Amino acid sequence: MAFLIFVSVLLLSSAFADSGLIPNDTLDDEDIYFYKQVELGIQCKVCTMVVKKVEKLIPDDAKKDDLINKLHVVCSKINFFQSACKKFVSKYSGKLVEELKKKSDPIQICRDIGLCKGILQEI
Repeated sequence: MAFLIFVSVLLLSSAFADSGLIPNDTLDDEDIYFYKQVELGIQCKVCTMVVKKVEKLIPDDAKKDDLINKLHVVCSKINFFQSACKKFVSKYSGKLVEELKKKSDPIQICRDIGLCKGILQEI
């Protein structure tokens, strides 16, 4: 349930960001991926967006605590339902940290933790 709220918040936030109701520094258009879905759920889109934002914030030598902190920083930039984002981060933080340390592509990271399946095509 919390994940569905988190996804809804992200989608609404991007719509509000485009409408000018949310300042531009909360969600950048360039940071939001839109993909054709090939047997995928929305969690894949959300995961890749969060991973991309976190990768921009972390240094190469980031420690586990730094990575978890940056995941929460990304959540703090979502003005609505921050608690849902934090629950998402809590649920996947171990796997996300492990994958972020590998410096893989965001899509690959989300595939590796099981949130993306199949092939994504950027549109």
